[in-house]
Amino acid sequence: MSDPNEIDRWKSEVWDTLPREEQQRIIDARKQYLRRKRHDEYIAYLNTPQWQLLRRLKIEEAKGRCEVCMGKENLQVHHRTYERLFRESLSDLTVLCDACHELYHANDKVRKITA
Repeated sequence: MSDPNEIDRWKSEVWDTLPREEQQRIIDARKQYLRRKRHDEYIAYLNTPQWQLLRRLKIEEAKGRCEVCMGKENLQVHHRTYERLFRESLSDLTVLCDACHELYHANDKVRKITA
């Protein structure tokens, strides 16, 4: 449906005739599909040589320690931002141990609930 006239016709003949609840259900389903697709792409990216190199460089930069508690066990590289996802710089990342990473996300969930 790349023809603008065809899109306009579809909108008036199909979309606009649907009840609001059905339109919203379709919109929500599309958003969920896109979130899942983006998540799948992200998981695949974490297995690429590009990400593995960035991860190794960031851990080396942090001297093999969690940047919060200075622990050395179970290190993860956390995205501080997703603005440049798939082309991030080292400054977009931070090294956290499992415990600090879990605390970070727990705190983030509390902030979202209370906002």
